[in-house]
Amino acid sequence: MAEATARPELDTATRVATTVAAVAAALVAQAALAAGWRMVTGHSAGHPAPLRTVTGRSPAPSPGPDDDSPLTEVLVFAAISAATVAVARTWAARKTRDYMVRSR
Repeated sequence: MAEATARPELDTATRVATTVAAVAAALVAQAALAAGWRMVTGHSAGHPAPLRTVTGRSPAPSPGPDDDSPLTEVLVFAAISAATVAVARTWAARKTRDYMVRSR
């Protein structure tokens, strides 16, 4: 059985910086994805609940009873959005953690 590599114990400043970087990366990734989706498809993709960006604007309208977005489009946007945000958060958290550990 392979042994797990030991991760160094992280101090509070590193944990806070990593969390802030991950949240910021997720917000930027979602805003970029919404803008890119709008450019490619010509319309905004719906969200299950109204979200607000840093500027206070909703990145996309909430779907309502009269929402006519095809199910396949909603599923494609959800899959791309989830993957993009997960990759951005993971990358930002790892890079921030590595930087903080090296700078000690």
